[in-house]
Amino acid sequence: MNDIEIFKKINNQQISGIMFHNQMIKYYDFLGFRCFKRMHEYYYFKENASNDTINRYVINHLNKIIINADINYYFKIPENWENVNRLSVQNENRKSYLKQGIEKMHEFEIKSKEVYQNAYKELCNLGEVASAKKVMQLVEYVDMELKEVERLYLKLQKIDFDLKVIETFDNEMHDCYKEKTKNIGIDIC
Repeated sequence: MNDIEIFKKINNQQISGIMFHNQMIKYYDFLGFRCFKRMHEYYYFKENASNDTINRYVINHLNKIIINADINYYFKIPENWENVNRLSVQNENRKSYLKQGIEKMHEFEIKSKEVYQNAYKELCNLGEVASAKKVMQLVEYVDMELKEVERLYLKLQKIDFDLKVIETFDNEMHDCYKEKTKNIGIDIC
């Protein structure tokens, strides 16, 4: 496998991430979870910026371009939700959907870390040290993101996904991610 094929795998994972977070924004907004909607907005914009950075790196350092290929949705909102009024969703269902969403995010971030770590190893094996260093930034970022997701998941498990308790930290978490979103930038090569 050559360097462009490795970066194509990274690009595809990032595009899947962008689509995943886009779906989760709608999912949580529909369910009335402002804090989780805002969290996914942050990750959506962060993933877009990261993808721009990787693509610019490939163009400006490898003198190549990545053409999007086989990209699949990792998560899709069920189509039958189009026929549901969000005001009619029962709290037990909201609780269940919240848990499913967090679990999907956790699975997705584990997969992303695996893709980026494998890309790093493959680039090192090719002797592409500078490219491997760029990918290591992705590994470190997704590792921290995974840590955040796991802490959130544990927090929600400890309160048994209690909607009344979640409501007590909804505004604080919403505002935290709103501020974090303001600091997203693109590392242009």
